[in-house]
Amino acid sequence: MIRPIIGFFALFEILVSSCSSKAEESGSLVITNVRIIDVIERKLAESQMDILIKNQRIKKIIPSSDKAQFNNDILRIDGEGKYVIPGM
Repeated sequence: MIRPIIGFFALFEILVSSCSSKAEESGSLVITNVRIIDVIERKLAESQMDILIKNQRIKKIIPSSDKAQFNNDILRIDGEGKYVIPGM
């Protein structure tokens, strides 16, 4: 379980650094289709989630099934099959 999390953060860092100009211009980033690990409640989110990050802060977490409409200028990272621990 730790290996996928470490892999996600490595992938996340590579993608963000290689695409940072787009993220810097809009100040926003969306990570889609991820499973969130809630360390306070000690449980895994039941469904895949989309995370909106703006100015390096999590602004919104919504189920991926909601198909939220984000602006086209927002950098998107597909996190299919990956896990996220907010705050790490």
